[in-house]
Amino acid sequence: MPEVIGVLHLDRNLDRLIETIDLDFGVPKSLMLELPTDWRDYRDGLITDGYFHRLASEYEKRGTRIIAGDNNRYIIEPHLSEWFLDFEERVRNGEWNPDTLKDWSKGVIGFIGEMSRYNSLLNWNQLFPSKHRIRNHGFLEVYDECKPELTVVGCVHGKHLKNQRPDVNYTFFMTDSLIERMAFPVHYYLLGSAKADSYKVLPSSSS
Repeated sequence: MPEVIGVLHLDRNLDRLIETIDLDFGVPKSLMLELPTDWRDYRDGLITDGYFHRLASEYEKRGTRIIAGDNNRYIIEPHLSEWFLDFEERVRNGEWNPDTLKDWSKGVIGFIGEMSRYNSLLNWNQLFPSKHRIRNHGFLEVYDECKPELTVVGCVHGKHLKNQRPDVNYTFFMTDSLIERMAFPVHYYLLGSAKADSYKVLPSSSS
């Protein structure tokens, strides 16, 4: 039976998630993740959300075929400025070596400003149901085409896959931490209608 895990993708629960996958599924032959198609180009990006990239790296080195499921990510992804792209490339290549405090401050302030703009636009774009529908449709297209052995995505997208493909076994995963207990009602009860086939709640890694 196809397996889908929906997560609240917070870095603090990633180790527990890997433990769960190892225990319940071993090393999957194929793993679909919430990653854009060009994820390898940005895996070390300064703004990149590392959660699914770290998960991909962990299983790719074990021989798992990684499937990028978020092929409509562009619908919510803000464009980065040319200044930031140049700055990021220099930082990643070890070529950003400011000579003065003024140059250092200019770079840091510019980076913080770009991060703020990016996150604000990203959060704004995610408020539109029409964009969610387009993005969810992309996940479904990839899922149907690639037929992954295991899928791990955010719980909103996991619920959509369960709604559209009721035959999948859908597990909702979280750790028993305060922040996830607070986020659970919003993400699970208010967003979508599918119910999980099973719930996996593990102690937080920090406990």
